[in-house]
Amino acid sequence: MRRSNRPVSAAVLVDRALHDADGQSRLTCVFVNNGVLRKNEFEKVQKVLRDKLQLQLDAVDATGLDPIEPWLAACDLVTTCFSHCAMDYAFLDAASAEPLGATLFLLTTPEARAFLRDQSGETLPDGVGRGLGEVAETATDVTRLLDALLRPEARRRYHDASRRLPRHTDLSSIVEALLDRASTPRVAR
Repeated sequence: MRRSNRPVSAAVLVDRALHDADGQSRLTCVFVNNGVLRKNEFEKVQKVLRDKLQLQLDAVDATGLDPIEPWLAACDLVTTCFSHCAMDYAFLDAASAEPLGATLFLLTTPEARAFLRDQSGETLPDGVGRGLGEVAETATDVTRLLDALLRPEARRRYHDASRRLPRHTDLSSIVEALLDRASTPRVAR
């Protein structure tokens, strides 16, 4: 199966939307090696993002870190096409005393909308109906929504919505299961 280039497309789209009057980007992308990348993929992707696409990039090798992803909590705004990262961010935000940020879903192409519809049967990503993000349906929506979502009142609304997520989940059992799985020897690819 071919790896998706949607995260890179999202990064470029957001980078272009966040250039200031002097042409400088206000975006710093975070690329995390979570331990499931292909051989040398971490280095190759960094080279493409920095050298070819001219993106400001912080690369984090998180393969030896705790399973909790502290880098995600440091984001002011999560931009994604789909909801798995956004839901992680919502749970982190719910656990925080202060709002962390918000989520912008980039469904700016017919292909992205069709993929979401075909894979989930939904027309909107998980959580949007509950206040856990906004959807950019066109490239012109991106700048307007980025500006809106970075305002304190939008961050507070997102924080309030994230705190309405179900609380009965036994997160310690989930973390324990993930740690058990991580300690199981992997077959080399």
